[in-house]
Parts: sequence; structure tokens; C-alpha cells
Amino acid sequence: MIPPASVISLSEVLAHQQGAPRSSLLLKEAGGLVSVHAHDASERVDPHTAPHPVFLYMLAGEARLCIDEREQLLRAGEACVIPAHASRALDGGGPFQYLLVLLKASDGAA
Repeated sequence: MIPPASVISLSEVLAHQQGAPRSSLLLKEAGGLVSVHAHDASERVDPHTAPHPVFLYMLAGEARLCIDEREQLLRAGEACVIPAHASRALDGGGPFQYLLVLLKASDGAA
């Protein structure tokens, strides 16, 4: 995790090792978490769900994003909000990096 009030370089955090996915937890609070992830071309994120909405921002590269069997291409600079409980998977045609923000409901208030 990064120290409060610190400036960081995401490219340094994501110094990528060939053949191994990298992820770093940047912030974790009661309301959710922020993490960054890097994958090689041959790597994918298998289908899974989360009980909370997720904001996914593609930092570099591109990947096919499948949400509840609906596939779309997510390119560097693009983002997507994934609803709670939706099945999601990522499969890149090359190396890709993304920022993930998981948002937990605090008290049910809007």
C-alpha cells in the first residue's frame, strides 16, 4: 500500500516480470480498495464475480472484457463500471495493465 499523501509512479509499481501477473494493492479502506494489475499477452483473468460494483480503467494495452457473457474491447484510456455480482473476465491480445476500484456500500444510503 502507498503511504498517505505520497506521490507514486504506477509504471514503477507495475514493473512487470515476464510470465507472472503482477498486482499491487494501493489503498484499502472500509469503503473499498484500489489496486493496479499487469498481465502478459498469454495471461487472462478468469471469470469471477464480486459482491460490489467495480470501476476498471485500462492503463496500457487492450483486453477483451466479458461482463455476463457480453464481450467488448477495452483499450488504454478507456474505463468501464462493472455491476455488483456480474461475472467478469479479461483476455488480452498483448500485455495489458489496469487500475481497479472496488466500491463497497457503506450504509445503503444513496
